[in-house]
Amino acid sequence: MNGMVGMIEVLKAMGPTNDQQRMLGIIRNSAFSLLRIIDDILDTSKIEAGKLEVVSAPTELRPLIEGVVLTLQNMSDDFDVRVRLYIDPNVPHRIMSDPGRLRQILLNLFSNAIKYSASELAGRECEVFFSVEMSSTSRMRVTIKDTGIGMDQHTMSKLFQPFMQADPSSTRRVSGTGLGLVITLRLVERLGGKISVESEPNEGTTVTLDMPAGRPAEDIGKAPISFAGVNVVWLTGETGILPWNIDTFFDAMGVSFRVVRSDETLKAEQISTRPNTIFIIAPNSPATVSGWQEQIRRINQSPKFLLLTGVRSERLGRLQDDVIRNQMFPMLPSEIVRSIAILSGKSPVETDDDQLINAEKPTQEELERRGKRKLLIVEDNEINQIVLQKQLELLGYQPDVAANGKDAINMWRTKSYDIVLSDCHMPIMDGFEMSRKIRDIEVQDKLNRTPIIAITANALKGDADKCFAAGMDDYIPKPIEIRTLDAKITSFLGTTL
Repeated sequence: MNGMVGMIEVLKAMGPTNDQQRMLGIIRNSAFSLLRIIDDILDTSKIEAGKLEVVSAPTELRPLIEGVVLTLQNMSDDFDVRVRLYIDPNVPHRIMSDPGRLRQILLNLFSNAIKYSASELAGRECEVFFSVEMSSTSRMRVTIKDTGIGMDQHTMSKLFQPFMQADPSSTRRVSGTGLGLVITLRLVERLGGKISVESEPNEGTTVTLDMPAGRPAEDIGKAPISFAGVNVVWLTGETGILPWNIDTFFDAMGVSFRVVRSDETLKAEQISTRPNTIFIIAPNSPATVSGWQEQIRRINQSPKFLLLTGVRSERLGRLQDDVIRNQMFPMLPSEIVRSIAILSGKSPVETDDDQLINAEKPTQEELERRGKRKLLIVEDNEINQIVLQKQLELLGYQPDVAANGKDAINMWRTKSYDIVLSDCHMPIMDGFEMSRKIRDIEVQDKLNRTPIIAITANALKGDADKCFAAGMDDYIPKPIEIRTLDAKITSFLGTTL
């Protein structure tokens, strides 16, 4: 699977035509679907053997939740399902949990809600509401509510049985193994949570999770950005849709907030406000949005604009000094907070989207600098060797390859490598033992520390802790994605390379 996903990414970076790009996207999605089926089967066998593993570690909750939504954004678009996300500002940024398992739970539940709300299946446009709130100081309530086809009581009674699906007919229109909810229930229980389901045929389903959300000791007492004094006006059409709990969201931020509904012509009393007000303009026709901006600028002193769009192809990020555009459906709370912080002067301007995009496509000068760096791949599997080698070449590096830890140490002794990328499980000498020996030699001979990044298929199942204990500096989970690989290497070698 690592070979499949890795080579697909290599092909996508080699300038395929639009048709080829589309086909590669289908192959990639199929590969990840197969990977998920494999993981489900392995997890089910562990459940039966009583060996399902969970860990407790500081977990970045907000990015994890938004990552789940973005991961399934293409699915929601394909199924014509509108996603509405709400994360209470009181939800902590980090909690103590198992990040991999929590993500697995949310992906299973959220993907089910989308699949069973497909417009083709329900015969109407449906929505999925994804809400995360604190139910107490140490527990959170996650609600995933859809307006899809729902279930009857007979189906609900068998919901958490293996290979059970809500549409059991031979012409079933929703794919899946029927193992996801069985695994989800066990994982929720192992993490100290509870799950409840309510549903009505043709009305939809609501899944509620009650989960532990204790904060790491070092995070307790940290104060968020203060938005006191910030004035926000939400401007939309007369029939425009407001995001779920948006008034509660801004109230918790401490923002002065009001909603204005209007036709194409704004009235002065609707938009006249104090200087430096931020106007959030929700989806409308481009001509109307442009006209509203002109009217607002004539009446107000130094207005700021946050434009929201439901069009995936539109450019996002900073458009002008006083204009930022974010996506809607889903509207990501972190993007809203960041945009308001920048527009209000509460936060410095961060790297813009163009720079982030360019970081994925090194300039010729960067490629030449990277070509002088010395990287060593330690991997026994020939396919994985080729994949990682091709990915690094696309990023501008010319790596050497060793087939096991013993050969890698010999090569490392004779050549000063800037970084070592090593598999964990290999014959003759594995990555753990290799790392320990390299660290011992560095101490004995007073050498500079060589960064070692583990390449592991088991990063969330125990290998991550073993990597650090063996002296490795970081790890990349398989299947390897080029963007992750680039970010990890850059973090050790520096942005200038």
